[in-house]
Amino acid sequence: MKKIIYWSPYLGHIGTKKSTLNSAKGLSKYGSSKFDVLLINALGEWNNVKDINKLDFFKNFYQKLPQGGFLKSRISFIIIFLLSILPLYKFLKKINQTISLHT
Repeated sequence: MKKIIYWSPYLGHIGTKKSTLNSAKGLSKYGSSKFDVLLINALGEWNNVKDINKLDFFKNFYQKLPQGGFLKSRISFIIIFLLSILPLYKFLKKINQTISLHT
């Protein structure tokens, strides 16, 4: 079974959120025997999503981020990056070791 991991933090309701969610749900539903789908919930942006396996880094930090406007959104993305880079690195390292053990 192949593991597909989505890391797609977002700030507003734009096309990226919808396409990521539809892709993950579609693979979970129609490719359930072939794919193990995981959605990384970096700061709580995916808290309201059901039907998909999620990995939470920081569950309720999303509401505290500055939103709206070009400068505020860039600051928020920097915060997202800084807070989630270490947990993401550790997770990917763990996954890589797991894959190495199975081959």
